[in-house]
Amino acid sequence: MKLVILVWDVTFIPYAIAWDVDITGILGVLAITSCTFWTCDIFKNFLTGVYKEGVLVTELRLVAKSYLGGFFLPDLAIVACDWLNLQSSGGQTNINILRMGKMGRLLRISKIFRIFRLWNTVQDFVQRVLTDWAQIAIQIAAIACGTLWVTHLLACVWFYIGQFG
Repeated sequence: MKLVILVWDVTFIPYAIAWDVDITGILGVLAITSCTFWTCDIFKNFLTGVYKEGVLVTELRLVAKSYLGGFFLPDLAIVACDWLNLQSSGGQTNINILRMGKMGRLLRISKIFRIFRLWNTVQDFVQRVLTDWAQIAIQIAAIACGTLWVTHLLACVWFYIGQFG
């Protein structure tokens, strides 16, 4: 589920920002679903064991300490921006994030950085389960997809600069 919502966010956010898409109807429902999911994910991360020096740690205090020292602040900032965006739109149908102009739009893009966190999980899975040849094939596919994604982002940025800059 996390991967599906992350792919949606990574694909839709640059598109919505570049073309100033109205978030109504199903897009509004998806925005609320995404915010709710990532909020629940913050709480889940306090209950998810972590590996320390190759040993699985499940003690809640140590897990919470690890999360608070890692991705908690970026996750909290991103989710807060999402909820503030939904709150500030208050029935209006545009994507002007936090009504703070272009800087607010950059905050929404920061949600994309969750993909780096997910990448570590995928790499761990691939190394434990797949053969060397399958790992190489996955790495090649990941490089190709990453190149396409970065190209997409750059195209959206240039379009945005040309449209609104």
